[in-house]
Amino acid sequence: MSDRMKLPPEKDCGFYQRRKHDKWREVAPPDPPLEGPVADSHAHVHSLPDPAWELVRCAANNVRFVCEICDPSEDTFDIPGDARKWQAAALEELQALALVRRAEPSNPKETQAPQAPRRAQASSSPGLLGQAASQEEAQALNCIQVRSFPQLSGQSTSKTPDLPIMRITAGVHPHNAKLYDDEVEKLLMKWLEAPETVIVGEIGLDYHYDLSPRDVQRKVFRRQIQIAKELDMPISLHLRGGDPEPASSVERGSAGSQHQTEGPEAVRAGETPVSASGLAPASEPNAAERPAPASTIEPPALTYSNAHREAFEILQEVGFPSRGTILHCCALPPEELQPWVDAGCYIAYGGTLTFKTADAAREGARIVPADQLLLETDSPYMAPEPMRGAACTPAHVIFSAARLAEIRGIAPGPDRERFLAQLMENTRRIFGLD
Repeated sequence: MSDRMKLPPEKDCGFYQRRKHDKWREVAPPDPPLEGPVADSHAHVHSLPDPAWELVRCAANNVRFVCEICDPSEDTFDIPGDARKWQAAALEELQALALVRRAEPSNPKETQAPQAPRRAQASSSPGLLGQAASQEEAQALNCIQVRSFPQLSGQSTSKTPDLPIMRITAGVHPHNAKLYDDEVEKLLMKWLEAPETVIVGEIGLDYHYDLSPRDVQRKVFRRQIQIAKELDMPISLHLRGGDPEPASSVERGSAGSQHQTEGPEAVRAGETPVSASGLAPASEPNAAERPAPASTIEPPALTYSNAHREAFEILQEVGFPSRGTILHCCALPPEELQPWVDAGCYIAYGGTLTFKTADAAREGARIVPADQLLLETDSPYMAPEPMRGAACTPAHVIFSAARLAEIRGIAPGPDRERFLAQLMENTRRIFGLD
């Protein structure tokens, strides 16, 4: 693991920024605390050292939903078994933490300056828990007081933090399009059959790194859109880049298999290249299947990214899935973003909004209707300010939530509470949680 992907050696529910010489500085959460729960719509939880503990950190910071991203061409998962094991282990962590807190002496000063709860030593034997803790389980943990969780200190002290509900997004990333074959598709279809898997993604076009040939990226993108339409599922898009078609795009498609943390999006490459030349393009849909508004919208202008323009044109041809489309890790300026907004897409924002150089992304975030906005982290990448330099975790979404509200001119208090409630409603709608 690179230095930029490290987490602090002592795990608790707080936040720490990595400094020089492997030193760590504690970072305060948004102040005042967020008025309601938030959701992380895009995270690679499996890439974190301890997924179960990160779910505990989410519970402590009022993150109520996390979507795990899986790629059948490179990830070795038991879908959905691994996610269930993480949640079962997280529940045991909460139970152990409850015993620790109950044994501690009462301290009146703690409600004024509470300390983040330290990790309890507990068994992590796997169990089955496909969603948030039940009401009975929550009541069994009522000895965990909200004062134990500083990020919830502004809320009712009668509420016990809940583990986040988890869902899964599965698809072949454009970096790995060259690996797409019948066996990969077979595994993808198996994963998509799991009740916890609710979105096809992240799919799309990446012309920045060109780790798969562009013609293969387009074929695989079309195919996965068609799969989503056949299964009546939403899609989540990864779109990036726009320099001219490189003459050696095939040769450049054999880079390593790890994300990089530099730049506005993480990098994930495949392993040994596998020909996808025999992949049949998706069939053309009937005109009635296409959303009427999207078919007449002018594609984005080629100022930043022809990947976005080509993807939009492909979606107009094949048809936007009726269940919805998420534009993941959005950093587009208003003029390029507007067609996606007009097409009814959900626009997901994460750490990029907090970057000093991301003025275009912030301008774009102001034009998106509130009922089309989502929050994400792309954990363990794209850590927001003030957490740059450390691995991003799903709980970091609270920093992006506070920044998004600020960008849109929404002050802390009742207005921000309503805004956060709208974001949670958007999450429930696109992920089918209602």
